[in-house]
Amino acid sequence: MPALKEITVFTNGSPEKLSTFSNVPFFFIKTLREKGIRVNTVNIEPIAQWGKLWNRYMLRLIRILIPGSTYSYDRTRINEWSMDMKIAKAVGNYPNAQANVFLTFIANGKKQSSLPSILVSDWSYEYVLRNFWDQEPDFLQKRAILRQNAILEGADHIFCLFPGSMREMRDQYKRPQIHYLGNFLNCFESPPRDILEKKKDSYKILFIGKSHYKEGAEILLKVFQKLKPLYPKYELDIIGMNKEDLGQIPEGVRVHGYLDKEKLEDRTMFYHLLENARVFINTNPKWGAFSSTLEALFFYTPIIISPYEEFILNFGREIPFGIFCPESNEEKLFSGIQEIMNASNYLELCQNAHETVKTFTWESVCKNLFTRIGFEIV
Repeated sequence: MPALKEITVFTNGSPEKLSTFSNVPFFFIKTLREKGIRVNTVNIEPIAQWGKLWNRYMLRLIRILIPGSTYSYDRTRINEWSMDMKIAKAVGNYPNAQANVFLTFIANGKKQSSLPSILVSDWSYEYVLRNFWDQEPDFLQKRAILRQNAILEGADHIFCLFPGSMREMRDQYKRPQIHYLGNFLNCFESPPRDILEKKKDSYKILFIGKSHYKEGAEILLKVFQKLKPLYPKYELDIIGMNKEDLGQIPEGVRVHGYLDKEKLEDRTMFYHLLENARVFINTNPKWGAFSSTLEALFFYTPIIISPYEEFILNFGREIPFGIFCPESNEEKLFSGIQEIMNASNYLELCQNAHETVKTFTWESVCKNLFTRIGFEIV
């Protein structure tokens, strides 16, 4: 098995920014470079000005004909041509690369290069439309889906971030070269030695999620208002949303907005809140901020989340570090918070949380990926 020495990584966004694709490119590239591998990075995201013009004029026209369409610029043939030119230029610039890795499902580089083509991402466009947005694809979306199907079918290997996604794609494409990447922690810090002391004396509840997790945050706010008179010491911190996203903010709630881990002050605050949280909660329907949940577990924090499929496939239906709360079930959330906050075995829950995820390293994920495609990381 040849040693991996150089690869080219293509990202849908700036590969060096933590905000790109939930930190995945940053940690993937960082891990490989720490192993002495040369990583060439190429940003193939849509040209921002073209996207703005398309969405301002063409998408408005499309929505007159197809109300509610989400056929934005990044799904168009025009953007595909633009990406093809960027890929072709990169292939010429990096002739010594041993493989092309796309941290996205929107391109595969097979038209421009004979190198192995590896795709790494979460879900296909069709899966997102049907399962997260509850939409049947319209005429234009179907054309975009067909183009993405060709991209996926043409890749040499596909790695899915979640086991359920892998299963769906294997069923659809009937290919053994579709793999589950494995779990990983996108974490900058390690828990301090005295973290359990902080946890056991805490009354703080933590929610992490951007505005698309608003439903989960609103349910938690309703329940917190009912709990606060009974437990005056309880406090709630919300990361990822602003006050204007949530409306009236009850007493005892602090809304921190988006905390950018690239900024030292924001990163310090993020991990301070994790260290001091007694419980992490996000019961948003269908999806509950998976990456943030893993960070919470790593920081010894018991969790209350909705029983969404991908989490159950990873950890089972019985979890020794928290509670599953059916989405939108305020009564269950009310009792669940009291159960965790007052648990006699609380420190055991904390230890179980950390032990469950502490081996989820990027090093093991990278070795798994490249071993499967025939390269060794030494």
